[in-house]
Formats: sequence, structure tokens, C-alpha cells
Amino acid sequence: MKKHFLLFVFTFTLFTYSLLSQELLKKTIYFDHNKFSLDQKAKASLEECYTTINSAELVEITITGHTDADGNDLYNTKLSKNRTDAVANYFQSRGIMSNLIKTSSFGEALPITGNGSTSEKKENRRVEITLNYKSITVGDIFDKLDKESQFFKVSNKKDIEIKGNEGTIITIPKNSLVNKSGKIINGIVEIELQEFYKKADIISANLHTMSDQNILESGGMIFITAKYRNENLQLKTGATLQLEFASGKDMQGMNTFYGEEKDNQINWIQKGNSTLTTTLTVFVVDDEESNDTSSTFQRDTISSKENSEEDKLILKSNKLRWINCDRFYKFENKTDLIVKAEISFKPHIRLVFKDINSIMPVNFNKERQEFLVKDIPVGKKATLIAFCLVNEKPYFFSKEIVTQSNMMENITLVETTMEILKLNLKNL
Repeated sequence: MKKHFLLFVFTFTLFTYSLLSQELLKKTIYFDHNKFSLDQKAKASLEECYTTINSAELVEITITGHTDADGNDLYNTKLSKNRTDAVANYFQSRGIMSNLIKTSSFGEALPITGNGSTSEKKENRRVEITLNYKSITVGDIFDKLDKESQFFKVSNKKDIEIKGNEGTIITIPKNSLVNKSGKIINGIVEIELQEFYKKADIISANLHTMSDQNILESGGMIFITAKYRNENLQLKTGATLQLEFASGKDMQGMNTFYGEEKDNQINWIQKGNSTLTTTLTVFVVDDEESNDTSSTFQRDTISSKENSEEDKLILKSNKLRWINCDRFYKFENKTDLIVKAEISFKPHIRLVFKDINSIMPVNFNKERQEFLVKDIPVGKKATLIAFCLVNEKPYFFSKEIVTQSNMMENITLVETTMEILKLNLKNL
């Protein structure tokens, strides 16, 4: 131990300030005598730092280690380095890249108080952490991408028939729409319809083609509601609507799935074992009721006026909301895809297949601190895309890939415009 001039450094435990659109956060953690391991209190403080990093764009972390004046200079320099290494290792274990972490060790050279008492020595056994980051605001990009609804004003006293812009035809028998109390509506009602046949529309509405962890091939998705004076309506008991689903040619083995809310997305659920060759069962989710309901319908093949080979599926349902026609995509060789991306941007990542009408979400895995999608088919051409809204500006990434075993992709989102982003989605 050598004598030192006392250097007073006023350290705030936690503060932030603006600096050329960047911010700093400082944190100090303390160590027991002759120790460099992290106790629970220190880990909690470091986790607070990580929470800030996880919601911002990190520029750099600086870590400085210090000791009290017990022991010789060489030993204390090594001890302070061990303390900085412990903190740096913690951040790296949470996924922070090592090139963003700068460390330095000063041993006993920079005390913030005297070393005469136990309490003073405790204050000097410390590691000081400074986070240099750009504060960002992540917005909901789906508000800007979501497809516009089609609205129809109709009388409930007559049979209702409406046709969507993409060929969906919906027929509702007269006096079938009622309010929550079961009262038949006698006035003019408003029908809302959305059709999701194109991949761009499916992605833009934050939809996908997954039933839990199983891949589906979609024949299209329909969303329909009815309102009277801003009150949600439903079909009366025993009533059914008929829906002609404008689908593609290859519909063999398709079944009907219903949509339920799961993790802020619609998850498609099949119930029963219906097929196109006999009957299909429709399941839909209602706003006011959580009970699943079903009705069966027979399959018809209707030739268009142009005598094309396009099929239309005839569905009947006694509920409004989401209806989807899919089949499970069967494959043997499976693998996982890991995606490395800027976590603070909270990007929406999708794997869009070329030769099957399937879209898989790549979700963030908190335990592994990476984006991950499991059980994807091997050897398929696909487009890996990512998009988000940061500080009111859209960002986008796209890459053509062929799925392989044990895949990992590093992506960098680039600022773009909404017009270009929509065009890129349209070209998928």
C-alpha cells in the first residue's frame, strides 16, 4: 500500500442526459473485501443496465474497476481487473458484443473517499459502468401497413349478399343478425370485410400460416364483422352465413381453421378432421363470447364465367370473425433458423416460402437472446424479411435463402420509406 492524494469524484448512482441525440447512464456496483464475484445485488443492478440496453441502440459500455488500499499495488491492479472482467462477462452472457465493451483497471489509485475506516474502504471497492446509447422509440408498424377494410351498408330485413374486391361472396339470411341480448336488428347494419389471399396482405396484417408450431399452407383468410350503431352484432342461434371462398386451384386436403388470439397474433386452430372431399367444419372466434362453435358445409365447385379452373369453397358458419382454409404441410427433414438482429429495434421477422403459400414468424427467444424459429423444412427456397418502425421511420431487410441444417443469419435493417417497404412486400 502506498500513500495517495485523495481524489474526490462525485458519482451519481443513476442519471441520464442528452448529448447529440445520445444518452449516458451510469451505475456503480460494490464488492466484498478481496472478492470479485457478483452478488445478487450487483446482478440486479447489471440487469437494470441490460434492460436499458435492450430498449435502446447501444453505442458503447465503459467499465472501470477499483479497490481499496489494502494489499500492494500489483495485487490490487489484478483484483480490479478481475472485477471489471466479471462485469464484462455478465454483459457478454446477455448477448452484448465484446467490441461494444471497453474496460480499464486502476487498482487503488482512484479512491472516491479515504481508506481509514471499513465504510470508506467499502465505497472504494467498486466498478463504475457507463452506458452510451441512443434512445429510440419503437412504433407499431402494422398501423401503417394494415389493409383497408371494405364496408357494406345492408338491410337485415332482407337476405344479404355482399361481394369482396377479391372474389369472396358472403350470404346472410334475412333477420339473422342480432345484438348481445338476442334482439333482431330491424335497421341498416354495416358489414366489415377483409380478404387475405396475397402474402403481402397476410404479412401486413400481422398474420401468418401457423397452427401452434405446425406449418400450414393457406388458401386464404377472411375477417368479417357486423355492427349496428357501433354495437357488435352476432348471428342468432341456428342461423348460418354462407361464404364462397375464392381460392387457388390446388385445394386438395384443405381443412378449415379458426383464429384465436395468442401472443398478440392470430393462431390458427383446427378442430375435427374435415376434408374438402366430404365436409368442412368452420370455427370462428367472437368478440363477446369465447365458446367455440361450429357448423358443417358441403364442398361445391363453381366454374367462373370465363370457364377458368378456379375453385370456390362454400362455407357455412354461425359465427363472425376469422375464417381460414388450410392444410398441414408435411415434411421430414427439419431444422432451426437463428437470426441475429438489433434487439432494441424489436423487428418483425418472417420467413416467406416461395413454392408453398406459407409464412413463418421468427420470434424473439428471451432465454437465448436471439430470434429463433424451430422446425422449418430443409431445402426450401424462401425470403427472409424483417421490418420495424423506429423513431417514426420504417426499416426493412430482405434476403433470398435456401433453408439448410443449423442455419444462422445476421441481418441489418436499413431505413427506407413506407412506399418502398410496401412494394417489397408486394413483390414477395
